[in-house]
Amino acid sequence: MLKGAWVVNPNNGAKEYYKNHCYTSTSKELFQKGIKIEPYAGWNRYILNEEMI
Repeated sequence: MLKGAWVVNPNNGAKEYYKNHCYTSTSKELFQKGIKIEPYAGWNRYILNEEMI
């Protein structure tokens, strides 16, 4: 499992890094191919290719 993702509110652009968010390498590959990663319930989007600086 990979860990850490940015969560973005597409309505207002607010962005927060969730260091404990876990996801699979397959999820990251799909994200890199252009698939939008969203939670089951809600409208936020996850960015899986950036590290916290």
